Amino acid sequence: MSATTTTTAADLLAQAAQVAADAIVGEDVDGVVMAWNDAASRLYGLAARDAVGSSAEPLLRPDGESSAPAAARARALTGTRVDAFDSWHARADGSRVPVSTSVAPLRRPDGSVCGTATSAIDISGRLRLDADLQDARRALEQQNAVLVRSNRDLEQFAYVASHDLSEPLRVITGFITQIERRYGGSFDERGERYLRHIVEGAARMRALIDDLLEYSRFLRADHTRTEVPLREVVDAALGRLSAAVQDTGAEVEVGELPVVLGDRAQLQSMVQNLLSNALKFTAPGEVPRLRVSGDVAGASGVLHVDDAGIGIEPEFRDRVFRMFQRLHVREDYSGTGIGLAVVQQVVELHDGSITVEDSPLGGARFRVALPLATTGGGPRGDDR
Repeated sequence: MSATTTTTAADLLAQAAQVAADAIVGEDVDGVVMAWNDAASRLYGLAARDAVGSSAEPLLRPDGESSAPAAARARALTGTRVDAFDSWHARADGSRVPVSTSVAPLRRPDGSVCGTATSAIDISGRLRLDADLQDARRALEQQNAVLVRSNRDLEQFAYVASHDLSEPLRVITGFITQIERRYGGSFDERGERYLRHIVEGAARMRALIDDLLEYSRFLRADHTRTEVPLREVVDAALGRLSAAVQDTGAEVEVGELPVVLGDRAQLQSMVQNLLSNALKFTAPGEVPRLRVSGDVAGASGVLHVDDAGIGIEPEFRDRVFRMFQRLHVREDYSGTGIGLAVVQQVVELHDGSITVEDSPLGGARFRVALPLATTGGGPRGDDR
C-alpha cells in the first residue's frame, strides 16, 4: 500500500477533532493557535484560516472576565488537565458567550508539554433553563407563601366564625326553650309548627357549628405520627357509636387490621365518621350491616369500610368529600355534609388516599390507604 493511501491514527484523530460537537482550539506554549475545528468557527464566529497563526487570548481568555480560563491554561502548561469548568469566552464580534471548558496539555513524543488543547461548548441554553427554573422556583415560593397565608386566614376565619356563632345561638336556643315552657300550649296548630321549625333549625345550626369547629381544629392541629393499631381505633369508635349500633340492631364485623403511622386522635375521628356514615345510609326498614377489614399494599396499610346500605353512584363519588355536599334530602338522612370532608382532611394530613367503590355487601366501600408502620424493617399488622 502506498504512503498516499495510508490512514494513520493521527489522521483519524484529526478528523475526529474536526467533526466534534465541541469547539477545539490547539495553542502552542505562546498562545498561538495551531489547530481550529469547525465547531470553533461556529462558536467564535471566526474561520480557521483567520484564527490559525494568531493569538487565542482575546477569545478564550477575554479581559474583564473570570481569571479561571487563564489559570486553567497555566495549569495545563505544567502538565495538569483541568476539566469542565464554566466561564465566558468572547466572539469575534465582541459579544460574550457562556461556555463549559476543559483544558488539557499537548505533549511532544518525549512527553514534554508543547501547548494546550481547549475544548468548549456553548451553555447558553442551560443558563436560560437555570434562570427559568430559578424564576419558576421564586414564583412557586411566592405562591406557596400566599397559599400558607390564605390557609391560615381561612383556618382562623372558620374557627372564629364558628366560635362567635355559638354565643348568639345559645341565646336563641335559650329563649326558644323558655317560649316552649311558658307558652307552648297557647299556640294554634300553625304556631306549633312554626315553633317546631325554629327548634329544628336551631338544632341543625348547632350541629353545623360543632362540625365546623371540628373541621377547623383539624386544619390547625399539629400532626404527630406514632404507631397506631387500627383495630384499637375501630374498637374505640364503635364504643362511641354503641348507642347507634344498639338502636339500629346493626351487624358489625371487624377483621384483622394493619398498624399505621399517624395521629391517633385524628384517625379516631376519621374512622368514627366513616362508621357513622355507614350506619346512617341504610335503606328504610333494613338492618345496617358493616364490615371493617384491612390489608397491606406496598408501604401502605389499607382500611376498608364496607356497608350494605344504599350505595353511592359513580358520578357522585367525588362530591361526597366536599364540604356541605349532600346527596339526599335532610328529611331522609340527617347530617351537615361535613363528616366526609373531615375524613378527607385527615387522610390528606397523613399523606394517604381515599376512594369510594362498590362494596361486596351491596352498598359502598370506602378504601383508605395510610403510611404503614414498620418495626424491625418489616410491615406490621394487627394480629388480634
